Amino acid sequence: MVSAGVDGDRRLALERLHRIARRARFRSRVLRKAVVLSRYRGLTPQDVVLGSYPRSGTTYVRFVLAEIFTGTPSRFGRVRGAFPYVGGHFSAPRLLPDGGKLVYSHELHSGPCRRAIYLIREPRDVAASEYRWLMRRGRTPGPPETFLRDFLKGRSNPWGAGSGTCSTGPKWWSP
Repeated sequence: MVSAGVDGDRRLALERLHRIARRARFRSRVLRKAVVLSRYRGLTPQDVVLGSYPRSGTTYVRFVLAEIFTGTPSRFGRVRGAFPYVGGHFSAPRLLPDGGKLVYSHELHSGPCRRAIYLIREPRDVAASEYRWLMRRGRTPGPPETFLRDFLKGRSNPWGAGSGTCSTGPKWWSP
């Protein structure tokens, strides 16, 4: 039998690992898959995952949902605590009526995910937003034509390849 202290220590160690891994941008499919699988550990059937391709309005939707479920005005620190990225959910509050947590992710996942919201934005707007975002970060994506070609082939960032289409979504979000 594992004592509560050991279980708590394990949870804290996993949270630290997830914070480090979240900052890492794994392009290796093998390493990335292992990191993504580890991030989803600890989710329960009551938890709800908000999934989307980056630049699709996830932050806005998180702010609205966090304000609805907490009853307090949304601010970045509060929203991060109430509605964390998957992997940082171990200490998240149970805001849902049935005791579930709200988490979000841009990652594909093939494990159990019983309840999810899949956010879709017009792909042309996502491409333009992502291009501008990369430019602001100093990550020159090349000329717009080259970037758009890479974007459409799923090569503009780690979340593109295998993420499904805007009409169907990734296969793991499907019922």
